[in-house]
Parts: sequence; structure tokens; C-alpha cells
Amino acid sequence: MLGSEVVASIAAAVGRTPAQVVLRWAVQRGTVPLPRSTTPARVQENFTGVLEWALGAGDMARLDALDAPAANSAGRIMRGDHLIPEGADWHEVWDEDFDAAAATAAVLAARAAAR
Repeated sequence: MLGSEVVASIAAAVGRTPAQVVLRWAVQRGTVPLPRSTTPARVQENFTGVLEWALGAGDMARLDALDAPAANSAGRIMRGDHLIPEGADWHEVWDEDFDAAAATAAVLAARAAAR
């Protein structure tokens, strides 16, 4: 995504780096970005002010289009769907009050009933 012309044009328009745009996009959509860099200055740059501004709806839509399966052929964006037990709602999985034992029992019961 960082090399995308879409990201570069948004970064230029908002006066941020491409990395800051992608990090802000991830935060605004409620995902957890896992940036990596071995350069301390770049790590600092990535997070400087990321929470102090927002992307507009149009820019979010343009970035969301880059996350479509066809556009994400490199597999660099992990959705996390594989972490959600079959039959569970993702809101429940990540909720602090989520009862994992009860949810697992319910999923296993549903699978057994389907057999």
C-alpha cells in the first residue's frame, strides 16, 4: 500500500507521509496497525501526530478500495477473519466482556447439531 499512487496523492494533499496516511486509515477503520521499521527516526515519524488529524470520507473510500481482495494480491493486509470462531460475531470476539468458554461451547454445540 505504501507504494500506491493513491496513498501518495492523499499524503501530498494532507501534508503527511504515506506511512502516516496508512496508519491513520487503519486507526480510523478500527483496526490495529502493526508498523515495523528498524530506523528509530522512521518509527518516530510514523506515529507523530497520527491521532491528531482525520482522513475525509472520500480518502477513506479510496484507501478502502486498495484493501479489496483483488487489489491486495500481495497479502500485506491481514483481516483477521481466520481468528474468529465459526458462528461467532467479531464484535463478541473482541469485546472485553466476551465469555470465550461460553462462545466456544455454543459454536461446538451448533456444529454438533448440524451433523
